[in-house]
Amino acid sequence: MKQRGFTLMELVITLIVVAILAVIAFPRLTSLRPEAELAQAKAVAASFQQAVAFAHTRWQIVSPGKEIVNLPGYVDGVLDLNAAGYPLGINKNNPMGQAQQIGKGDAGCVSLWQTLIVDAPSVALPSNDPDFNADYHAYRHNENGDNNPMSRCSYVYRAGGDRADRDSAAIVIEYRSEDGSVGVIQR
Repeated sequence: MKQRGFTLMELVITLIVVAILAVIAFPRLTSLRPEAELAQAKAVAASFQQAVAFAHTRWQIVSPGKEIVNLPGYVDGVLDLNAAGYPLGINKNNPMGQAQQIGKGDAGCVSLWQTLIVDAPSVALPSNDPDFNADYHAYRHNENGDNNPMSRCSYVYRAGGDRADRDSAAIVIEYRSEDGSVGVIQR
């Protein structure tokens, strides 16, 4: 019986084909991480939006047209809503002091995130997480950066290593309590 192996030419051609495939496939595989991070942020934002919609629907049943402290029958009855029926946070007191402002202090966006999203990714205030260990950093702000009520929350994606501020970060989830909208900003 004659045994025959591969010739040197066949091995060289095989290596060249494998190298060409690797050169073509490598850039595509390395670009999947940003796409996966964006997809994860969109999924979290969708979960947040769904929770806001459920709260708004419950508000329409219980107390349409006015703000409410501790919405009964939803998330253990701790959620506070503005006069438009959108979540502002928890423990805002009764009567509610600033019924357009999210939460009590800067931690209001953190508590809102943790209350509304089941199995939420970790979130922290930047001042409490200087080493960027949390998945997201929460920022409470308003539209214009002036003294108007702090009616918005921005959640900056940090798990991918982005350390930019809220206005220039690559992936940001923004919640607007004025109209209950939740969106993902990609830069």
